[in-house]
Amino acid sequence: MAVIVKGIETVDEKGAPYVRKDIDEWYIEQVKGERIQLSLFVEALALIQGRELTNLLSYFRLAAIHSAPWCKWDDVPQPPEESKKIPGYCVHNDYTFPTWHRVYMMLYERTLYDAMYEWIDLNVPVDAQDTWKNEADKWRLPFWDFARLRSRPADLPNPKDGISTDALGDKLRLPILFMMPEIRTRVFPKGKDSTAKDSVVECRPNSLYKYVASQPMGNLPSPFTITGEFKAAKEESPAFTFPWDQCSATTKYGIRDESDPSICADGGQHWLQANYALNQHAYDAEIGDEGKTPTLQDLVNRLFQYGLDSWGAFSSTRYTESTLKSHSQEEAGEREASDHLGNDVKNAMSLEFIHNNLHDFVGGTQFLRPDEDHMSLWGVGHMSSVQMAAFDPIFWIYHNNIDRLTAIWQSLNWDKWFDDESSQPTRNNELTPFHDTKETFWKSDEVREWQKLGYEYEILKDRGHGLDDREPILAEIHRLYGRPTQDLFDNLPTGPSEESDDYVITVIYDKFALNGAAYKINLFLDDAGGAHDEKFRGRESEGFVASIYNFSGSLSSSPCGNCKKQKAEGAKCIAQVPATAPMRRYLAKKNKYPSEALQPVYVIRDNVGNVSTLCLLEIDLADHSNLQ
Repeated sequence: MAVIVKGIETVDEKGAPYVRKDIDEWYIEQVKGERIQLSLFVEALALIQGRELTNLLSYFRLAAIHSAPWCKWDDVPQPPEESKKIPGYCVHNDYTFPTWHRVYMMLYERTLYDAMYEWIDLNVPVDAQDTWKNEADKWRLPFWDFARLRSRPADLPNPKDGISTDALGDKLRLPILFMMPEIRTRVFPKGKDSTAKDSVVECRPNSLYKYVASQPMGNLPSPFTITGEFKAAKEESPAFTFPWDQCSATTKYGIRDESDPSICADGGQHWLQANYALNQHAYDAEIGDEGKTPTLQDLVNRLFQYGLDSWGAFSSTRYTESTLKSHSQEEAGEREASDHLGNDVKNAMSLEFIHNNLHDFVGGTQFLRPDEDHMSLWGVGHMSSVQMAAFDPIFWIYHNNIDRLTAIWQSLNWDKWFDDESSQPTRNNELTPFHDTKETFWKSDEVREWQKLGYEYEILKDRGHGLDDREPILAEIHRLYGRPTQDLFDNLPTGPSEESDDYVITVIYDKFALNGAAYKINLFLDDAGGAHDEKFRGRESEGFVASIYNFSGSLSSSPCGNCKKQKAEGAKCIAQVPATAPMRRYLAKKNKYPSEALQPVYVIRDNVGNVSTLCLLEIDLADHSNLQ
């Protein structure tokens, strides 16, 4: 029997869908109030986490749709390799990346909502059930705005809710709820035998903190057995296997090359390391903590302020070779460009690239022990692996924000919907394995209007797609993401012409350089930090600019047909990172000015009136020897 994927149908008194809220703001509301939605969310998640593996709506089976263990879902089998169909449901490096995940989040949200009603019927006394079901009807899956600076509210209860003040400074960080192994929720001590007035607030295990399987995942019965993920040897490092099969619980930064299997079983949630990674730049004594480069925030701001030319540029890291000319090429002579770029180098920016980097920051990718100067990010976690990411409960809250960013971009660019030559052929692709009827699957056009799927976002509430709607949306984007970056840039050194040059680095890289295994490209300013043959150069090293994470699964351990098809086609990816702050500081410190390769290529005026001259450094990563 087909599982029909649909949204929550409840609406507010005006007939509008309820809002998906920022998870920290929602949590604070709950702490100040009756905590009913908080209790329902945590208990419903615990309920589906405890379901049998044979249940399609168990947490394990929902997570397994994303990748491992590649078992069929809803009678939609993973086709064999020799068939003409593509094994696997993977849509990474594809133009349906945002729309496929939109349906995926809708399925998860609806599953939790239905589980709330199930839990209420089993645990809430009859005289309180209407109140609790009314709260369930208003609930929508919260999102984690990972690019928003967080300040700890003075009236947030502490320390009884388990978080110290020092952990919640005005920086990027994980949501509060994902740093707490236990959570205070409202319960009825005698279950249905209680009355409404008997409810109390008690400390309970926090199902959002981690997912725990019944046993190490490598011991689960076929076809649900999780295997390790192999990474081939390189000259400077041995081959190794990420021991996902030894894990019974998800972890952040908890798996290391020295870990005993008993440690891997529950590697822990090293959220301080994730918070450190999200901010991307180590403390620099010369500029102080306030001068660190807000790369992630800057990227999200540019995603909206750039004015990307097409859905293809926005949606995917996919790089398609061509011989088009951009503004810079008219002077520099014809050279290879990309359909992705069109006539502007700004089109190297994409939602999927930002998404990829977050998987690295949250999970961790450094399995082998680094030297003593680079220990801060040692460790690997599930979120960094395509195969295992969806098993970490933060995956869903995180991807809900990816959907929110997609909805915002759509609102600002409504006519740019699968509108370019690259993305048009994928517009009618079936978003398998998600059924919209017993016989048919969802397609991208059917999820274009997210409000019809049962939810809205606050920044877009009561907004349309007209010119009058753009200004307030862009103003809010600037407040959330643009203002902190602008404050930093206003205080940066300028060049001899006093122009505020804006530097970016665009990288074209082979997605399958290491046979599909994930890798990270760390970018540094030329000759910063001395010798180039250091064993390990990370974000703590001098001259660090930014990282680019190739979020991919090893083909040695994965039957994913989409990945194998892309490798056969020689698929490449494209990404762009800002380098303005480190570049301008470096030039001022060295008393140097940009080389010919970094001359201005065009003037960009963003959507709030700021004008800067964009300079470009392009890298075609043909040499794979230094990939981590």
